[in-house]
Amino acid sequence: MLLYTAVPSAEDAGLGVGLHPPRCGTDWEDEERHAEMEEGGFLFSVSILSGILCVILAVVKFMLGRILTSRALITDGFNSLVGGIMGFSILISAEVFKHNPKVWYLDGTTGVLIGLIILSYGINYLEMLNGWLIPQLRNQGVLDSGWFQQDGAPAHFEITVRDRLNEVFGNRWIRRGSNNNPAPPPWPRRSTDLTTPDNALWGFIKEDLRKRCYSSNDELKHVVRAAFQKVNSQMLQNLSRRTWQRIRLGRDHGGTHPDILDS
Repeated sequence: MLLYTAVPSAEDAGLGVGLHPPRCGTDWEDEERHAEMEEGGFLFSVSILSGILCVILAVVKFMLGRILTSRALITDGFNSLVGGIMGFSILISAEVFKHNPKVWYLDGTTGVLIGLIILSYGINYLEMLNGWLIPQLRNQGVLDSGWFQQDGAPAHFEITVRDRLNEVFGNRWIRRGSNNNPAPPPWPRRSTDLTTPDNALWGFIKEDLRKRCYSSNDELKHVVRAAFQKVNSQMLQNLSRRTWQRIRLGRDHGGTHPDILDS
């Protein structure tokens, strides 16, 4: 089973995610928050670092037996489904940095790490789906069996996007819905983050980024790529253990968000 999530900035409203003027210091955290994205998501795997969209594909070797409709059920159900058989691959794939990508394949709790995706202005969400994501899933052999997830950003509510996802995935895609526009399987608000990137990886990457200011977007891209190059297989395994600790915290405390419990 594969779940994919993508969240472009709300301000881009269907126009894709572009690079904003370089920033430094704690503004990195503000940039991530300014899109006002909902917390969490089932295998939620996207972060925006000053307009850089980092996308993870998670290939999970288990079947989703039911739709989880509350934070308590999410953490409890996810932990039960995966349990001790956490065999999944995480891919972060780059459109900009296509040459000499660094790849790891990890047995057990993590997977494959391949760069990142950077969407410039003018590349919209539907173009990314058709031009990159769908071919990637087809090449991985999971297009007909994978589950796709996205958040509630405006670009995801475009009629053309929903029609395309219905065409490709049928009912195998998850997103925020509403009474007038229900999702196939819905995703509750303020759900717990269940992926290693959201729980730990972004903090490591941003530590490198906030150490300096940047004079150009090219310089920023170079530093982002260099930060990802430092992530090795052992680090991913350690970060993944922390993820499962947080999932179990949510399960054991009735769905309480781990940020409150994990100090």
